[in-house]
Amino acid sequence: MHHHQQLLADLIDAFKNKDFETVTNILSPDIIWRWLGTEFITDIEPGTYVGLESVAAALIGVDSKISDYQIDEVIDLAASDRIGTIWMACSYLDENGLKQHMEENWVFLFADGKVVEVWDYSRMAFLEKVRNGEVD
Repeated sequence: MHHHQQLLADLIDAFKNKDFETVTNILSPDIIWRWLGTEFITDIEPGTYVGLESVAAALIGVDSKISDYQIDEVIDLAASDRIGTIWMACSYLDENGLKQHMEENWVFLFADGKVVEVWDYSRMAFLEKVRNGEVD
């Protein structure tokens, strides 16, 4: 396993276990996190968040409209010296308490053994499924 693949596996485990110390150790202090979709299921505004404090505040806001967010399955995880990707099946309870399923796709840029930039395509993919009538 490539060392960046292991870094992403550790990041997923830390997210699952709400181990934010490990999450912050994996992310660069100057992390850039790009939410490219919509705030459809969360209060995160699409845009670019820079720095651990800004990213942490956005991540904490994820559960403002949803609860019981879980990573159910890692469908694919790959990494090289510069770029990594994670494709995950996730679930959550919506505002009405109904269980919803979605897939998340994150792309990572690495430098100096840290994640320095993330592109989060999850909400974009989810909104497209809503628009196509695949999700109620």
